[in-house]
Amino acid sequence: MTGSIAFGAVLGNPVRYRDIVPDAGWQARLVRTGLSAEYVAGLAALYRNYRVEAESELGAGVQAVLGRPPRSAADFASDVLAGALNRR
Repeated sequence: MTGSIAFGAVLGNPVRYRDIVPDAGWQARLVRTGLSAEYVAGLAALYRNYRVEAESELGAGVQAVLGRPPRSAADFASDVLAGALNRR
C-alpha cells in the first residue's frame, strides 16, 4: 500500500497525486503568499529531487537516528495520523 492510499484510507478521502513543477513561477506564487524566499527555495530543491528520484526506500540513517526500523507509510497512517484525527 502506497503512502497516498494509506493516508486516504485513514482520512476517508482519496489523496490524489498532483505533479508540481517547481519553476520560477511556482516559487514566486508561494513567496507572494508570505513564505520566505529561502523556505520556497528549499521546497523547490526538495521537489526537484523527488522528480528525479521518485519514491525510494529509506536508508539506514533513519534506523540509526530512531533506534528502530522505520515504519511503512501504512503503519504511520494507522498509528499516528489516525490517532491525531481522533483527538480533534
